[in-house]
Amino acid sequence: MLINKRIDELNTILRYASMQGIAVKPETNAFLAAVTCKQQNGEGLSEQDIALLEQTHKQLTGLIAPAKPDCIQLIQAHENSRLRFLGAIPLVRRLLLVLLVCLLSVGVLAMSPYVTSATLNQTLSSLYGWPRIANFMLYLCAAGCGAAAISRAIAGHYLKSMRFLGEFTSCYWVKLSIGTSCGFLLSSYLPIERLHGIKSQIILDIDKPLLACLGGAATVLLIHFMVKGLKRLSGALQVIRNRVVKRIQALGLLRSKDNSGQTRSHEQTQIEPAMPDMEEIDAPAPSVQPEIYTTTSPSEFTWWQEHTRKACCQKGVLCAPGDNAGLILVRGYDCKDRSAEQIIYDLSRAGLDFATTCVLAKAAGLAGEDVKRFILVEQLSQLRLSMQVQQNLFEVVWRSVEGDVQSICAKSDCVAAYGKVNWPALDSKIKAMVGDLHFCGHYTPLSRKVIQEYIVNNDLSGFTQALCNADYWPYVPAARFEARRQFLQSIPAAVH
Repeated sequence: MLINKRIDELNTILRYASMQGIAVKPETNAFLAAVTCKQQNGEGLSEQDIALLEQTHKQLTGLIAPAKPDCIQLIQAHENSRLRFLGAIPLVRRLLLVLLVCLLSVGVLAMSPYVTSATLNQTLSSLYGWPRIANFMLYLCAAGCGAAAISRAIAGHYLKSMRFLGEFTSCYWVKLSIGTSCGFLLSSYLPIERLHGIKSQIILDIDKPLLACLGGAATVLLIHFMVKGLKRLSGALQVIRNRVVKRIQALGLLRSKDNSGQTRSHEQTQIEPAMPDMEEIDAPAPSVQPEIYTTTSPSEFTWWQEHTRKACCQKGVLCAPGDNAGLILVRGYDCKDRSAEQIIYDLSRAGLDFATTCVLAKAAGLAGEDVKRFILVEQLSQLRLSMQVQQNLFEVVWRSVEGDVQSICAKSDCVAAYGKVNWPALDSKIKAMVGDLHFCGHYTPLSRKVIQEYIVNNDLSGFTQALCNADYWPYVPAARFEARRQFLQSIPAAVH
């Protein structure tokens, strides 16, 4: 079901990109057509297809940003409606209908014999019978006009930028109801002093209906900006709190508790920043010495290098490393490029509890400052992912890496130049190194000229000599180069 949803979403994104004149690679179109055909025929997808599907989704989502795939799907689902001219989605059409009904009602009530200059200049409590009902409805409809107009404008703003989310539909109706009520109360019970010097009776008669309309509109706007302001305030207060706690801990005035609930001594207390920066994320963790010589899985080498030797990842701290990056749960797993459903699926299989999984799924699609604000608002600065959860989640990343490598090796130009790779029979140490090269961005057309023939021939000796020749890898960090050399020269043969 999740794969079918992802395929439908990709087809929607592809159609949107085509309509917007965004160039998409021909191979992407061909791959998507192939998997769509398999879906329609009821055929299952291979692990390589699934990995390519995730990679394609990541590329296309970044291509159409800041547009949201959910918003595009919602709009395209209703584009053939006969009521399309009234609005792109049902919410906008219904808000327009409310606005038109309120405007028509105001016009009809204004011409009613029960609404006169005398009744408009009196309070509702002093009126009785039909005049009271008519004036009550006039103020209510006037307030509804203002609230509906602003609600529709806000929804239209998000639709225009393709950032509207259907899950917030009910919020618009709540704001409409509150705005209408507030506008009516303002016009009915707020004492309005007469403006001296105005001789026009028309202006004096429309002050209450106009106040109701403006009151309804202002209330909806106030709620909209107040919610945004409260989120920013909450984030700022959380930052202040974290800095105060950090300062108190630094002075030794506060004892922190570990995960078991036991109080640690001041000497054992570690001050962990709420928002680690890139220096901390990339800092080595000398207290842990991973046993790379006992590696039995192709993914373990990269796992040790990218996680156990990084202080931030070793602690399991959530990371937001850059302006364009999303929430990083483990190295290579960026929530910006994944849907909420995919995050829930991956984290649940990794062994994380469901409540925390649902909270982290809200980070889908977020990037930059939005991620930092999300960590602060959701109070995730103290969340620590266990080593087992991180390692299980990294396996998701590794499957994608292996899928990418197999796809590269299977390309027609690569096969024509070097030959076909028998991936299942490939030595596990070669698999580990090729995967690590691709993970770090070192598996390039230039590097393939050096090592691809050894991969094709499954020649571990030749592959080791090529990878341990520093002249071929001047851009590789010294620590990574040395770790790869030790891995290839010291680790005993592992199973395929």
